[in-house]
Amino acid sequence: MVIVGHNYKKHFGELTNLQPGNEVTLQTMDGQEYCYQVATLETLTSTATKEMTAGDYPLTLFTCDYSGQARIAVRCQQKA
Repeated sequence: MVIVGHNYKKHFGELTNLQPGNEVTLQTMDGQEYCYQVATLETLTSTATKEMTAGDYPLTLFTCDYSGQARIAVRCQQKA
C-alpha cells in the first residue's frame, strides 16, 4: 500500500523526522489499527519512477521535500 500526502505540517510534513525502527500506526475509517515499523527512508529524484515503486514493503509513505524537487519515501514493514 502506498499513501501519498502533501508535506504540509498537518499532512506528511514530519515524515523526514522518522528514523528506521520508529513505529507507524495506520488507523482505518472503521477504527482498525495496523502497526508498522520504519525500515528505511529514501530520497528520490522527481523522475525516479522505477525506484518509487520498487521493493516489497507492505506500506510506503510518500511525499515531496520542502523544495518540491525531490521525493521522500518511507518504507515500512508490518509488525507481528
